[in-house]
Amino acid sequence: MSNIKYISLFLSIVFIVTIAGAQENSFEKVSKQYSLIAGYSNISKSTVKNIAISGYTIEFDYSWKLSGYNKKKSTFITVPIGFSSHNSKSLRNVNLLYYGWIVRHNLAKDKIWIPYLAYSLLLNQVWYQNTAGNDMGHQTRFTFGFDRRLNDFSALTIALNYSFIRFPGLGQNKSEKFTTISLVAGYRFGKG
Repeated sequence: MSNIKYISLFLSIVFIVTIAGAQENSFEKVSKQYSLIAGYSNISKSTVKNIAISGYTIEFDYSWKLSGYNKKKSTFITVPIGFSSHNSKSLRNVNLLYYGWIVRHNLAKDKIWIPYLAYSLLLNQVWYQNTAGNDMGHQTRFTFGFDRRLNDFSALTIALNYSFIRFPGLGQNKSEKFTTISLVAGYRFGKG
């Protein structure tokens, strides 16, 4: 046999052994979760002048379980849509609509309290009071939270979010940006 035949035979055996080792005896249905979360939001730092810093945020998301089968810790990919509003009587109000992707890693399995870490890459639109139109930008968010399991299909959740939000502008040398810190709580349902 030529070298090519030996290499092909070797790669075929490695492939078959790898596939056979990856097969599991039982299959689990992919879990899905829905969440409704709301809370307090604060703009902690901003290059935008005269804007309200305190407000609220509300978010709905839909999650698919990526890993964590066979009694392992779960990881979810999530599609959120959320809205934040920062209002003041003396400063310009700021409204923010956001959507994108979240990856959430549970740090425990089969416990009543399940801590988790999440990171988000989001797109957003912002509206400022007394300014025509809106601006589009992006947001990076880091989250630390806890799910309090109520049963196999529902949980209360509480989390602390830190976000960096940037709005590039055409024809401008510098982008507008601000950071937010939010404390949120909500309800998560679906098998986790």
